[in-house]
This record gives sequence, structure tokens and C-alpha cells, in this order.
Amino acid sequence: MRFQRRISGRGPDEQWNAITVESGNVYLLGAELFLNVSTDYLVVENALLNKNGTLFIEYAGADRLYRLPDTVKSIEQKAFANNKALHTVILNDNLINIGSYAFFGSGLSYIYVPKSVRSIDPGAFSGCDIRGIYYAGTQEQWNGISFSEAAGYSDVVHFNDSFAITDAAVYNSAGDELICFFDTTATQIVVPNSVKRIGFGAFGGCSLLESITVPFIGECKKTQSNEYRYPFGYIFGTVRYPGSSSVYQYENGNAYGAHDYYLPDDLNRV
Repeated sequence: MRFQRRISGRGPDEQWNAITVESGNVYLLGAELFLNVSTDYLVVENALLNKNGTLFIEYAGADRLYRLPDTVKSIEQKAFANNKALHTVILNDNLINIGSYAFFGSGLSYIYVPKSVRSIDPGAFSGCDIRGIYYAGTQEQWNGISFSEAAGYSDVVHFNDSFAITDAAVYNSAGDELICFFDTTATQIVVPNSVKRIGFGAFGGCSLLESITVPFIGECKKTQSNEYRYPFGYIFGTVRYPGSSSVYQYENGNAYGAHDYYLPDDLNRV
């Protein structure tokens, strides 16, 4: 058995709270109890790994930005599945394999993939709205990865690129694209004029935001009014988060192209 689960699928709170377990022998990860964690597994910031840290088994955190631990060489199947809070992931430079359906149905939009990756199993990004894959290597190296679904992501792969991280945000290596703003406690944000493009849902989850200053509206200065990337709500995304309300915005007045975007309730100045 890959790992032993005591309970899967959380029941009523009163039933859950009534469970008595021995300290140090189990770990509550999301809605599951894992047995013998102290001897068989590692727990690192809401993530469960095998004993030597090379296999990433499951993540139950709610961070918008997640960085894979340096020791990990393989991501288990469905490790991040259905985690809607997830937006941007930075894979470590020792990673070799991404398991099948690893990010299935999650909120993943942007991911950094190192040159060390040799295989991406079927369905790894299934059910995700992938907007950018930043690959450290060349197109030739990318083509050498065992990835049967690569053709479906050809329009979103950036070669010879990586992430630059500040205290609050993730940019591309050139610094002209703001990919993810992960300081969800911020009340004011000023996007530098050097930024030429803002990622989809870059400011999602910033529920305390009161004021934002941006050099343009939508994804970038050149976005056309009849495109999905044009509305202001694009930079906040279409995933609901606590402290947000939906705003129904149209593409060039076309109701068929309308989307519900979720803006912070406290936002009062743009």
C-alpha cells in the first residue's frame, strides 16, 4: 500500500472532533488522517513526502504560490488535485517526473519547469487553466521530454525562461511580466511601469486590497477590446475566494463572451 489512510472524506465536524489518536503517530492533512507519519513520512509545510523526501505525495495547503522542496524527484499522481487556491508553482531543479493527474482540477495557471524533468505523465495538467509554462531549457530539450500531451500546451510554453521572485510577487526572468502577487495581506499595490503584461488571476486572493495602481487595464497594453484578456477583472481571475464578489464583464459588449470575475470587496481605488 502506497500509504495508509485512517479516514478519507471529512464527515460532520462533531464526528471528526470526537476522534482520539496517539500523538506523533498520525497527521491530519486536509481531510485525511495518515498513520505512522512520524516513521514513514515527512511533513513539510502542509505537504506529505516519503521518508527521504524524494517523493511528493500530497499537498493540502492554501498558498497561491508553492515551491516544491529541493529534495523531491517525483510528484505522485493527484498530489495537487482539486486545490483551487493554487495559482503558481515553482518546481525544483532536481525534479525528474510529474505524475499523472498531479494538478488535476486545481487552480494552477502558471508553472516553472526545470531542465531536469524527463517525463510528464498523462493528465498532469488536466482540468487546469494553464496560461504559462516557463521552461528553463530550449525547445529542443522540451521536445525530448516524455509528454504525450505536449502539443496541447505549445502556445503557452516559454523557452529559456524562469521566475524572478520578490517579497510579494513572481515575475518572469525579464521582469516585464507580473505572473502572481502572493502577498494576500496587502492593502495597496503599485504595479511598476516596467511591467508590460499581467498574468491571469495575478491578484486573486488579495481580499484585503483597497487600492491598486496599474499601468494599463487588462492583460497588457496591446490587448484588444474584443478579447477575453481585456476586462479589468482578468487580473483578479474567475476563481472565488473569501472576501471577494463577482463582477460580470463583457468582451466588446458580447454577452456570449462574458465572464464572472472576482474582485476584492474592499477595493475602492484604481
